[in-house]
Amino acid sequence: MLSKFIKLRSVGRISVKESTSIPEQGMKQLGDLTKKTESAPGPPSSKVPTSSMDRRTMLRVGSFAAAGAGVTSMYSLSPAQAAGPVIPVTGLPTAKGAIMLSMDDGYLAMDVVRQLLDARGQKGTFFITPGLLNGPSKIDESHIRLMVTNGHEVAAHSQTHANFVTISQAQRVVELEQPKTYLEKVGGRQVTSFAYPFGTASGGRNAMTDLDIYLRYDRVFDTAQYNQTALYPRYAQAPTLIRRTCVDGTNHQQCLSMIREAAARPVVGAFYFHNLDTTINPSTAQLTEMLDLAASLGVGLITAGDAFGSHRMVANAGFEDSGSDALPWRWFKSGSAQLEIVTEAPPEGFPGSRSLHLVAPRSTYSQVAQAVEVSPGTTYTYSFRARAVSGPPWQPNCAYGSVTGLDYGQAPIGGSQVRTASIMADSTSWTKYSVDFTAPASCTTALLGLVLDSPWNGGRISFDHVWFAPKAMSDLG
Repeated sequence: MLSKFIKLRSVGRISVKESTSIPEQGMKQLGDLTKKTESAPGPPSSKVPTSSMDRRTMLRVGSFAAAGAGVTSMYSLSPAQAAGPVIPVTGLPTAKGAIMLSMDDGYLAMDVVRQLLDARGQKGTFFITPGLLNGPSKIDESHIRLMVTNGHEVAAHSQTHANFVTISQAQRVVELEQPKTYLEKVGGRQVTSFAYPFGTASGGRNAMTDLDIYLRYDRVFDTAQYNQTALYPRYAQAPTLIRRTCVDGTNHQQCLSMIREAAARPVVGAFYFHNLDTTINPSTAQLTEMLDLAASLGVGLITAGDAFGSHRMVANAGFEDSGSDALPWRWFKSGSAQLEIVTEAPPEGFPGSRSLHLVAPRSTYSQVAQAVEVSPGTTYTYSFRARAVSGPPWQPNCAYGSVTGLDYGQAPIGGSQVRTASIMADSTSWTKYSVDFTAPASCTTALLGLVLDSPWNGGRISFDHVWFAPKAMSDLG
């Protein structure tokens, strides 16, 4: 089955309407291939480039700095590039870290902090609860627009500041979607970050609430248990849940030490607070000292989106990001097999309105694959939702998900492939499929597959809500 995925590193893109065969000579070079793979370039991506380099790009062109590391290793992916001259690129990793300063709720002190940041050319993130606005000592829409205009990030903090554990899933959907819609309308910018109104320490989140947030926001923030120091590698994959150190007025020296740490090595210090000059919040003088220390040490204050890329390791995990194809998933097929992006209701409570359909007439196959970066020795979880749409009963191992380890040269590693349980023709309701994969010692890339292969008299399967991440980071598929 792996033979259908191997030509993944091709620069070209795949069209769902036409295909060309891979040359036989190239097939032999890739190993013992039993079936020809068909592919064709499609239209260029319509994605709008962002103003800053995303996390995955940083990992490819820059360095990975572990939390305890004090040096940065620069390398390129190809020997030819490594042999050439070093060309400076804006946004590449530096030896210094950064600070992500955030405020929650919607107190008028947010505007005071915005002015303090603006005066120093620094940026902040404001997690806003729309249901708390416009009252005494609260901000209004004019303040939100100023935040956006001046380059700060406006993010969501639920609609009414509800405890997500104590409300129903239907209520959580409202608490997640309403603030996003409202803030995007007011500010005119996409809202991609979310902070729990009550975090783990307050009994306000669990695995089920995390699952409701997945695919609705690119990054999710918690609070640090016992107010631990929240420092993260600046150029690493964003964790599923990002804790933040509370600036509570009593830990001022701890906060200053985190800023000094960011000046010494490439880490991000994550802070949050709610107000100024009140209980369990910093004084204006304390906050000013923090901002001035960062400026004097050359430590930038950056937004949540600039500090942490998307926590998703899989691109287009909900199949909402492209037109009639599944890009950047690569499509492989034989005969008259088809790929379709279909508008349909997602699994209950999940976001989105589209899913991937793979269609394979008798004795054909239709499957997609995507490569993701992995670390040798780490165990990952791969999961997704799927359901059989049509087709007579078929044998096991005709439809499933798979993960295959590839070495540094992108060759398959023998014996590394794992598969989920088979998706059978009578599985017509959305069902979760999951499998764990441990990257072998020589594995730097894993190939994720969604497969429909030679079902008896043909079949159609729908896939949605794909997840791949280190097992320690939960399972939100």
